[in-house]
Amino acid sequence: MPFTFNGEELLAREGEVISSALFANGIRIFGHHHRDGSAQGIFCVNGQCSQCMVLLNGTPVKSCMVEVKPG
Repeated sequence: MPFTFNGEELLAREGEVISSALFANGIRIFGHHHRDGSAQGIFCVNGQCSQCMVLLNGTPVKSCMVEVKPG
C-alpha cells in the first residue's frame, strides 16, 4: 500500500507500523531532536521512548505504535 513520508511516496505492507515501513524503505532517520539536532529514529520499538516520533497529518505520534494508512 502506498503512503507518503516527507513528500516521498513509499510502499508498506498492510498492518505494518510506520517505523517498520520507513526502515524497510531505507529511511533510518525520522527527524531531529529539537534541542541539539541529533538524529532520531528507531530505539526501543515498543512505545516507551520518543525516538521514533513523527508527524502524522500534523499530530505527533510514536511511529512504532501506529499502523500505516494509505496516503
